[in-house]
Amino acid sequence: MVSKLGIISKLKSLKSSKSNTEIINVYKGEDLLCYLKPIQENFTDLNYNLCFLLSKWRIENPTISTGTFQVTEERTKKWLIDLVINREDRLIFMIHGLNDDPIGHIGLSNINFSNNSVELDSVLRGKKNILKGLMSQCVKRVVKFGLKELRFSEIDLSVFSDNNHAVDFYKKLNFKIIDKIPLLKVIKDNETKYEIVKDVSNQKIEKYYFKMRFQKELQKKI
Repeated sequence: MVSKLGIISKLKSLKSSKSNTEIINVYKGEDLLCYLKPIQENFTDLNYNLCFLLSKWRIENPTISTGTFQVTEERTKKWLIDLVINREDRLIFMIHGLNDDPIGHIGLSNINFSNNSVELDSVLRGKKNILKGLMSQCVKRVVKFGLKELRFSEIDLSVFSDNNHAVDFYKKLNFKIIDKIPLLKVIKDNETKYEIVKDVSNQKIEKYYFKMRFQKELQKKI
């Protein structure tokens, strides 16, 4: 069981520019594949334009979000500040190749302290067709980080039910569907998004979230 104060302090420290960047190595077998660096509050000082890169990846991979909207660097910067850096229950790692080039991202968010769980978040390969098995190994490492190092009891995730590729991907990594959550399509200000709805009566449900949970008893097999 994690301490709420302790885990929030840990995540804040990982995102602070005053602390040394904690690098997490990711291996494939015995070979170093890539490494993970947390996005920190001084992200504008990086040697690459993070806002431009995340905006580009978002445009190229629209299914990563629950909605569609106009993507801009300014909007991405605001998202990073408001919903990553200043959000106490969220941590996103940039995935870097061995040459230090950013090639994707992955994180944890939505901590539920009542059942000691956290959700896998923002899983995205930005650069395609390199490092076969990259995202599988990154998911495995972040799951291990969440269970062993942050001491959460459960690792969950949410994925659109019609995203068959993602559902199959997570199943192979020992995630199991535990719930199906209806989503309501909402169009406002030229933006479309899907929101969780509790009362489905007289509602046109077009999409669902599959809630999936990592099966810890199979951890040695990943």
